[in-house]
Amino acid sequence: MLGKYFPIIVWVIFCIASAQAQQGVDGNQAFKVRSFRLTGFNSPQIEPIESAFQSSLAGRTLTKSDLVNIEREVTSKLRSQGYLIGQAVLTPDDRSKLIKSGELQLTIFPGRVSAIEIQNTSNVNSEWVYEVAKDTLCPQGFGNNCVLTKENFERMTQLLGDTAGLQLGTVDFNPDGAPLGQTNITILALPKDSQFKGSIGVDNQGFNSSGKYRLGVTGIANNLFGVGDSVAINLFDTNKGSVSGSVDVSGPLASNGLRWQSSVSRSQYYVPGVSSTGFGNSLSAGLAYPLVRSLDVNWIAALNAVGVVTNSQVIGITTTDKTLKSVQAVLDGNSGDRSINLGQNAWYMHSALSSGSVSDHVAQTNEPLGPYTKLALSGIAKTVLNDERNIYSILNVRGQVANTNLDPYEKLLVGGYSGVRAYSLEEGSFNNGAIATLELRQAFNTEWGRLTPGIFVDYANGWINHATYSGWNNNTGYTNHQVLADYGIGIDWSDVQGFVVSLSWANRFGSSPPAIAGTGSANSQFWFVVQSRF
Repeated sequence: MLGKYFPIIVWVIFCIASAQAQQGVDGNQAFKVRSFRLTGFNSPQIEPIESAFQSSLAGRTLTKSDLVNIEREVTSKLRSQGYLIGQAVLTPDDRSKLIKSGELQLTIFPGRVSAIEIQNTSNVNSEWVYEVAKDTLCPQGFGNNCVLTKENFERMTQLLGDTAGLQLGTVDFNPDGAPLGQTNITILALPKDSQFKGSIGVDNQGFNSSGKYRLGVTGIANNLFGVGDSVAINLFDTNKGSVSGSVDVSGPLASNGLRWQSSVSRSQYYVPGVSSTGFGNSLSAGLAYPLVRSLDVNWIAALNAVGVVTNSQVIGITTTDKTLKSVQAVLDGNSGDRSINLGQNAWYMHSALSSGSVSDHVAQTNEPLGPYTKLALSGIAKTVLNDERNIYSILNVRGQVANTNLDPYEKLLVGGYSGVRAYSLEEGSFNNGAIATLELRQAFNTEWGRLTPGIFVDYANGWINHATYSGWNNNTGYTNHQVLADYGIGIDWSDVQGFVVSLSWANRFGSSPPAIAGTGSANSQFWFVVQSRF
């Protein structure tokens, strides 16, 4: 009789055992974990996560709620490693393996991109927006070849945000219609600013010899060809009719951020002691590439070829032209858009290594001709001093060093609005040296605009020549090594319509030598900028 029902009895016992085993996982009973592993995706970032959980879970007993928490914890760790939509899942197969062997296995879905859609209302060509997004997020193609990472996603959003005339709107993720573990991305591109904008203003930042008071006009046109190209024109005319300015153009060469750039400019410099005003007409062309583009740090490298033709006027007589040719390697960096846009602590840096030569078809004694190498560095550090972020300090350091006496065009101006402000632009320039400025500011938002008063200290230390020569200091009072310092106050005001006023007054410290050029022995200088942007 028993033999007749034996198969049925065995089947019932098997069902009861299976139910009890399942209850060990899904119910309140504990289940002992023998080992832990992650499967489905391999990367160097996964191994530390797996090792950490293996150490903490081996030999432990788990319930259903424990398993849910572990899924969440592994998913959180995965996303903290840069897999923005990655997920760890206990699949049915993983669950079965846990029941049978005690091995806790989670399957990793790193988050892949199935397709990208562009919704574009800007003047930038939609195909170009698509190429930038695709080549940055998915350079190897879609599907299994495209794992969405924080690094690539931030680079894409920043490169699109850098595109002239384009403002990045929303970025939506939608798994509908995509294979398991994949998502579709929809990017909204909006117009940014006006295609044409500019400014007009006046200041007193010119040279006394060619006109201290300047009228400045700028004009910017972006996206004329629909790919994020840019043209900027800056023109200055002084009260003595001296004209200077620049035309800068740039555009993309590839969707990965590589850009070409070119500039034509006419700038002015001053050689104290010989009543000499100099002009440099330059042409440069080069390439720039964002090595790192993210929310928290940016590094941009550039390589430029530069040609300059200079001449100067000594007692009304124009000298023969000199030619400067150089190759310039540039590295720029900053603390990223997050800290800058949120008003947090931030930093900026610029470095330029130039190697070139100076030639003059008329040989002149003591003129700095021949090859030269110059390294120029500058950096700005902003430190927020209160919770409201409206009190802050700014440290600005800029300097240069060269291996020989430089042409005056390549020297660092000591005085002026961008130097030691108690001295005029005609005070001179450093061949090798540095200038540092420390400012303390507090911003006030009022119904009339943003008001930012502050106090500052300027300090300069450098050498007029790399190596002195006979008769170089015909102007009495010059020594090759110069140390200058001042203190002052300033105030900036701006409103939402784009009107800007900046005023500053600086006075030299008693230990700093009197001015010997431009304004005689004056102890102080006043500077102003009034500008309207449109």
